Amino acid sequence: LHDVHVHNFAACAEIIDGLREIVGGPFSLAVIPFTEDASDEKSAAFRAQLAAWKNEGFELLAHGYRHHSDLTLPRSYAGFTALHFTQGEGEFAGLAENESALLFDKSIAAWNALGLTLPVGFIPPAWYYGESLPLLVLNKLQIFEGRAALRIKFSDGEQKKITSAPLSFAGIPEWSLPAAFTFARTSLRAPWGVPRLALHPVDFGANGDRVKEIVRFALARRKRIFYRDLLCDKTADK
Repeated sequence: LHDVHVHNFAACAEIIDGLREIVGGPFSLAVIPFTEDASDEKSAAFRAQLAAWKNEGFELLAHGYRHHSDLTLPRSYAGFTALHFTQGEGEFAGLAENESALLFDKSIAAWNALGLTLPVGFIPPAWYYGESLPLLVLNKLQIFEGRAALRIKFSDGEQKKITSAPLSFAGIPEWSLPAAFTFARTSLRAPWGVPRLALHPVDFGANGDRVKEIVRFALARRKRIFYRDLLCDKTADK
């Protein structure tokens, strides 16, 4: 589940509990670490919930910094175009190396402030980022999730790219959702790659039943894994 943050974690807890019943156990959560706009009480409750989820076996990944773009940072024209398409959520879009490093370091600092050990990986919001970000991330973490592939760094320093399509339904116009669900089923049937079900809290409104059906469809055809499982087998690609 993507987009878990200090202002929605209580609502996310209900979604997570429902998904856990379907999945049969814990799974991966993409957490937005920024808490500076929350009260001390809410921030403390957020930290406690994240710690509880981790103790229950959920895998926590860092998902950007604020998940909202800093418009004072210089970025490419393509980056500004990406901000338009993502309603400002693609905060790493079009950033040069220095700005990417600055924002990534802020994300890690915010993560550390949550009292957590380093996340296994990093997911830039909306999968937009400058070309320098994957290497910046892999200098500190072991997994970078890009739009079309996962980049893995093993304990011996060797790196690998794994084909991986994100299957996401958030921000898609209602009229195009049938095509998105069809694409998801087609990807899950394919015998290659590591498809990612990138679910978001907004998916569990009017389309919640259809999204849950996709989860069941995936479980019937694919082995459920954590990101960290990819670090155990250099030959894993499906």
